[in-house]
Amino acid sequence: MWQVFLLSLTAALNPVLLGASTVMLLLPSPQKLMFGYLLGALMTSITLGLVIVFALKGSSAVSTTQNTINPGVDLALGVNLRVAALVLGTGDFTLKFGGFAIGGIGTATFGAIILNAVLGARRRRPT
Repeated sequence: MWQVFLLSLTAALNPVLLGASTVMLLLPSPQKLMFGYLLGALMTSITLGLVIVFALKGSSAVSTTQNTINPGVDLALGVNLRVAALVLGTGDFTLKFGGFAIGGIGTATFGAIILNAVLGARRRRPT
């Protein structure tokens, strides 16, 4: 039940997407419409990503940043966070706040967010 609630909250944050998807599902041949919608979303995100990368290529925003940690350590930390989230999600661990309880995938998501905030702040400290 909580999974449906969390998914509905996610959909409520983007009402245009929810409305467009609902209209497309009600029309004939929704597969073609949804595929076109997916291709449009992919093209938009890839194009905007490339524009941002090439626009910032020679700017001072890129030249003043420095990596404070090895990318391999970054990847290893991400793997560890995923394993911790998997353990929390499959271990039937439930968090209770008064009358509100989160279990299963909700606990894994909440735990991953907290671990990322704690460990991410520690690794971003300049040396």
